[in-house]
Amino acid sequence: MPTPTYNDLCEVCEELGIPFARIEFDPLDSDGIPEPPFFILMPQYGGSYTASNAVVADIRPYDLELYTRGSDMVLEASVREKLKEHGFTYQPSSVPIGDHIIKSTWSLFVRE
Repeated sequence: MPTPTYNDLCEVCEELGIPFARIEFDPLDSDGIPEPPFFILMPQYGGSYTASNAVVADIRPYDLELYTRGSDMVLEASVREKLKEHGFTYQPSSVPIGDHIIKSTWSLFVRE
């Protein structure tokens, strides 16, 4: 199965019905910053895969960050299932960041 795309990652968020933004929400947007739960799609440093001095694929690591008020194991399980359904492999982690907000992160790769 080929590496899923950025659009596939957006579809995961849409299918779960959770607001999302790339890097950050715009505080000047008419909708403002949503209350948790919400996703941030955070691109990481990445590069191209090459073979025989030619670019074979542009693959970029992303962190899919889910912010929730308190732990939400049911939602986290739904995210894992949607990621698998769309062909993503991932490394999960979770950390409290204050004010009862939990950041759960799935580190994964997308094809650009």
